[in-house]
Amino acid sequence: MIQHEMVAPPAPAATAAPLSSSIGSDACNTHSKAFQDVLIFTEMPKIKTSHVRYPEGWELIEPTLRELEAKMREAENNPNDGECEALWPIVCIAHQKSCYIYDLYHQRKEISKKLYEFCLDQSYADHNLIAKWKKFITNSLLA
Repeated sequence: MIQHEMVAPPAPAATAAPLSSSIGSDACNTHSKAFQDVLIFTEMPKIKTSHVRYPEGWELIEPTLRELEAKMREAENNPNDGECEALWPIVCIAHQKSCYIYDLYHQRKEISKKLYEFCLDQSYADHNLIAKWKKFITNSLLA
């Protein structure tokens, strides 16, 4: 028969910390510090909230823009076979929205500059398309 001898573990030294916990905490602290540095120097993206302050005059143009947005959603949800012709209604509606806002501000002068810039910032109109129209009209008037 084999007898097992019980050996008591050696008494830990008062000054030495266990090897496994000191390595783990140093590594953890190193990684934690590196992660904190990344967070500090990385700019987090802005989160859009549903709370938007609409400028004065928004209530006058909102019904038309909402109607055009509904048409846009309908055109986007239309089943298509990947044909280019299927995208044409979407392009037309985007053009209509931009034309509507351009006309209200530049031609009829019925909306304020603040409302016009709000519409461009919120992507209710295509800024590049409007810039192209302004350039064309300016060049045609100078010619």
